[in-house]
Amino acid sequence: MHKVGYHEDMIFLRLNQKLHLYFMLVPKG
Repeated sequence: MHKVGYHEDMIFLRLNQKLHLYFMLVPKG
């Protein structure tokens, strides 16, 4: 079975990584 949306998954993972970093750096109010 061909993997569909692999590129999108990679983009989502990188975006998720940036969001995680952002939430770690920004103090929670």
